[in-house]
Amino acid sequence: MLELGQGVRYRRLTPETVPGMEIYEWTYPPGAKSTRDGEFLRHGGHELGSVLSGTLVVEVGDHSHERVPGDAIKFASATPHRIANNGAVPAVAIWLNLA
Repeated sequence: MLELGQGVRYRRLTPETVPGMEIYEWTYPPGAKSTRDGEFLRHGGHELGSVLSGTLVVEVGDHSHERVPGDAIKFASATPHRIANNGAVPAVAIWLNLA
């Protein structure tokens, strides 16, 4: 398990590297954010995520999306984005990154 940003923990779910694709289980403790400085992230590829528990706020470009269990989101990773758990309970999501 690795840690990213402000306490975000992630675990790769693919047993071995798959070219152009990675699947992760992300855990955002209460107050955790995808970046320490609040900056937006940008990189190549696409992202698809589905929330399993808790609530995540996914900001993509000028839009903010609150996602709860059962909700999903998809976006181009080149669009500025950041993710946060503003709630009081941990949030867990399955995330697919495509190169």
